Amino acid sequence: MNAAKLTKKYMMLIVLILLIVFFSIFGENFLSVENAITVCRQVSIIGICATGMMFALLTAHIDLSIGATVSFAAVFWAKLISTNEGIMMNPYLAMLVVLFFCVIIGTANGLLVVKTNMPALIATMATSTVLEGVNYLITDAKPIDESIYWIGQSYVGKIPMPFIVFGVIVIVAGVILGFTYIGRYIYATGSNSEAARLAGLNTDMVNVAAYIVSACLCGVAGFVLCS
Repeated sequence: MNAAKLTKKYMMLIVLILLIVFFSIFGENFLSVENAITVCRQVSIIGICATGMMFALLTAHIDLSIGATVSFAAVFWAKLISTNEGIMMNPYLAMLVVLFFCVIIGTANGLLVVKTNMPALIATMATSTVLEGVNYLITDAKPIDESIYWIGQSYVGKIPMPFIVFGVIVIVAGVILGFTYIGRYIYATGSNSEAARLAGLNTDMVNVAAYIVSACLCGVAGFVLCS
């Protein structure tokens, strides 16, 4: 592989390294432990969402409802466990309830795309609009004073818990995509959906499953954001 191909393949990594070098030179505290911890915490929520989005992108689709899904998961979970305005549900049971609704959201996105041939851009944008309205109904446009601090604000040693959650999700996603038949199905569907279908692969199911994974990981991001 020549230099041009290597540069093209690893362009984003090269840009990241250059940015780190630049800010390390001109930013006095950029390489400090405190800043590293802050950066790890801040990228975790976006990283979890991006991992979910990756599954949709690998099937040659897109999910524009991730922001609204994260908000839905956060406010719905807070409402369920709230001691003031909610029903005081056990936080872990409430997580399962929220993830169940995230599965419904992902299924709805997937079915809109594969059964109606609606462009994913439009289908997921419509879902996002619906979820924004649902969020207003849940909160009545008022803050919900409830949080579970061990998820979003705790540490394991000096490592923020959100970054650990993000790291575990990335590792699991990497194993699934790189070493299992599920990953091969996803890559096959995204590279050539018609060829995969003719080869006997249920591409509709793969597309719906990708959207379900995306929605569920947005739910996890909502838990971290809420806490």
